[in-house]
Amino acid sequence: MSKIKIKKEPEEVYFKTVTQYHFEIDGKDLIINYEEDSNGAEAHYLVDEKWSSLPPSWLADVVFEDDYNDEDSDFAFDNWFNDMRYTIEEGETYESTTGEQIK
Repeated sequence: MSKIKIKKEPEEVYFKTVTQYHFEIDGKDLIINYEEDSNGAEAHYLVDEKWSSLPPSWLADVVFEDDYNDEDSDFAFDNWFNDMRYTIEEGETYESTTGEQIK
């Protein structure tokens, strides 16, 4: 008979998860695969039936509240998405220029 001793608690050494988000913005569909792993995170947008690291061009025309417009991002949507992605739920609707949820 062999003895098996657990010498240390299991620890995560690498992880990867991909979360897919579906939005409708001004009647246009936007699908994002948000990939997170131990090295960081990256968004991929479905543009013309192909995945791209760049969002569709029309997204730059969407006006967001001032809190999401800054020189660190070319797209205010990125800032909004990063701020909201953990709290959004299916069926919710938000006003882009105020950030308020529409009931």
